Amino acid sequence: MVWETIKEIAVVVGVPVARSLMGWAEASFKDGKVDTIEWKRLGETVFRVGGLGLFAYLGINAIPGVDINIMLPAAGAAVVDYAIHLFKKLKK
Repeated sequence: MVWETIKEIAVVVGVPVARSLMGWAEASFKDGKVDTIEWKRLGETVFRVGGLGLFAYLGINAIPGVDINIMLPAAGAAVVDYAIHLFKKLKK
């Protein structure tokens, strides 16, 4: 039971974090070096996106009688983060 929960949390946090890492790597390595500010942005993104997925999963699973697929909050967090990214891009 405990290992299953740990595995689920790893998936729900890992999928959006992987998405964040791919986007970060693409943007950070354009100039061939990674600055301190880029590391800071990666940390912020990982915390934000991983937290979104984790809180969505724990919040939805706390509802009695509801059992969701682990990929739903993981994918949802990645989509929400991407939407935030697009919104910020449009704002500029």
